Amino acid sequence: MDLNNVSLTGRLVRDPEISYLNNNMVVMKGSLAVNGYKKDEVNYIDITVWGKAAESCNSYVHKGSRIAVEGSIKQERWTDQQSGQNRSKITINCSRVVFLDPVQTQGYPQNYQPQQQNNQPQQNQNNQQNNQNKPVINSDPWQDNNDNIPF
Repeated sequence: MDLNNVSLTGRLVRDPEISYLNNNMVVMKGSLAVNGYKKDEVNYIDITVWGKAAESCNSYVHKGSRIAVEGSIKQERWTDQQSGQNRSKITINCSRVVFLDPVQTQGYPQNYQPQQQNNQPQQNQNNQQNNQNKPVINSDPWQDNNDNIPF
């Protein structure tokens, strides 16, 4: 059995391009810069994200954001109308997107600290404040979590 499965980690080359299909399905198109095997080699891979994942990308990522994607390879083919030559390009049809950069609380400055209730001990309040400023985007095993490393 042949598999068509790919996982990539890279940075968005431009801001997400969001569009809506006739059936109100949301689609996001973008390009991912992925390091190659050589030191100065960079590969640019076109990606397509669908549905709620596309809406999340529109809200939380921008040019330069680090993301991980999982999906399948799709080869698009067409004939160039000017030259008559057959053309093709490979895109990744993403089934999963993980945001690897921390997300700033929308509408608030980066150092924003929400007010806490006064009936909690001071140490507990500080821990809660630090956790509230780190929104959870996706509880995915791809995310950097050094607590689960056994060494």
